Amino acid sequence: FTLSEYSIEWYRGTHATVPAGGTANDDFIADDGTAAGTNSGNANAGTAIIPTGGDVTQLEGLETGTYTVFITKDGVASPNEGCDAFATFNINNDQPVLTLDQDDIAQIVTTDNLNCNTPNGTITVLGVEVDGVFQSFAANSGVYSIAWSSANAFTQNSSADAANDLLTVLTGGTYTAVITNVNTSCPTASIDIIIEDDTTDPTINLTAK
Repeated sequence: FTLSEYSIEWYRGTHATVPAGGTANDDFIADDGTAAGTNSGNANAGTAIIPTGGDVTQLEGLETGTYTVFITKDGVASPNEGCDAFATFNINNDQPVLTLDQDDIAQIVTTDNLNCNTPNGTITVLGVEVDGVFQSFAANSGVYSIAWSSANAFTQNSSADAANDLLTVLTGGTYTAVITNVNTSCPTASIDIIIEDDTTDPTINLTAK
């Protein structure tokens, strides 16, 4: 197989023949003349690109869907000049499921607020489950970040392993976290974590004399 003796065209979708208009068709993604790291820019090309190395027999950055490649032997070299073939590939949506088990102290540690004036509640997230398997932030440094929201004030802190994995200065209330893999952009669903106000007001005892 000598690549220079063949022309290769990639299209989005399922096609038994080259779509009308060829490289001008909205589904056209790339061919031999497409620069590495790019695609045609046509309407349906999406995020698929020729790899950095420029190998037109490959595509990367594929979204979920169907892709068809047409390969034709150039009509100048025997044998098999002008012969062609095509193949269709399906890319499925197999994104990992990220979750957090709040009852597992290996995954999350909370302390309730014990003060009336200077809140001292905390939340520390130590990792995340990926398809049911726990992955600690310490063993996957820099892979995950956490976005927080709450009606209450909070202070975000970052360890060396994950962004915003520690909240401090918390009063009683609900704090919502979304953990995201920064490489794949896959997030957890929103996770509500409750901090209690565990305070006791002083009692005044009066004695009449």
